[in-house]
Amino acid sequence: MTNQLVFIQTNNAAGNQIQVYNRAGNGTLTLTETVDTGGDGGVSAAGPGPDPLNSQGALVYDPHHRVLIAVNASSNTVSVLGLEDDHLRLRQVLPSGGTFPVSVTVHGDLLYVLNVNGTGTITGYRVTEGQFHPIEDSTRSLKLPPASLPHQIGFTPDGHHLVVTTPANNGQIDVFTVRPDGRPSDTFVANPVSDPPSATNPTGAADRFGFIFDDHDHLVVTDANASTLTTYTINPAGDITQIASQADGQVAMCWVARAAGNFYVADIGSNTVTGYHINPAGTPTVFTRTPTRANPMDLAGTSDGQFLYVEVGGVGGVDGFHIKPDGTLAQIVTLTGINGLEGIALT
Repeated sequence: MTNQLVFIQTNNAAGNQIQVYNRAGNGTLTLTETVDTGGDGGVSAAGPGPDPLNSQGALVYDPHHRVLIAVNASSNTVSVLGLEDDHLRLRQVLPSGGTFPVSVTVHGDLLYVLNVNGTGTITGYRVTEGQFHPIEDSTRSLKLPPASLPHQIGFTPDGHHLVVTTPANNGQIDVFTVRPDGRPSDTFVANPVSDPPSATNPTGAADRFGFIFDDHDHLVVTDANASTLTTYTINPAGDITQIASQADGQVAMCWVARAAGNFYVADIGSNTVTGYHINPAGTPTVFTRTPTRANPMDLAGTSDGQFLYVEVGGVGGVDGFHIKPDGTLAQIVTLTGINGLEGIALT
């Protein structure tokens, strides 16, 4: 691979596709190809709108195996696309192990998928000789009330736990232990969370949405109801301990990404991206805020820390930003014409 690439998932219900963009040295993007995933996109039970899958992590690039993994929500499948000489080639279309997959995560040779319909399920796969194969007895129910719509699944950095965020039960973070054979524990630790009542969230009910980890393995989670960024420690048994929480002063923070040592959150209700610093103890503080076009969603930062790309569902496109040395953002890209999109990944 010689080029730096940006992948955008169209999530088209009439045929999901991946748009592949070449990233130039100045951060601008050029569309180089569009590849079918072999499945259909969809709209979750939350209804049509700028965020059709109501999730983070619908598209993930695995650099170890050089594959892009995409959810086909309406088809109940997951696509594996190989990257060869800067071109994507469809390799596999896997059953998702449930209905309406919205988020995927990879660690080593393991892949796990989050399905949100019904009570919610997770299902695992393992890479063997370049192909993903279902792991027998790896499907687990999240035992959620109907229409709870969990948002994201992700491995901890050491691969010992799987984390799922959900708005159910006034906010809950579920944690499975991953066994040495790759299967999850039979049951998960349900970690209920809540926020202090406020003017924008009078009940204090939480909706933990997107998450990521910092350099000290703290879990960094957004809350769509309170519009706060909260950090936690995940304990060996799967229970969590809250460290600190900081609001962005906006309406509905949902997605979070890392870039240049900073953490950036997209607020779909306020049309902003807010930048946070998180200190080694895990305390987040706001240091910058930047306007975007309508309804910013999933976002991703480049590994060199120079650029941040944000999907904007309200206009069906992508806003790209140069990250200045002080972490503030300067807009350099405005893509349009990708209506219904959800999912972004970078090489």
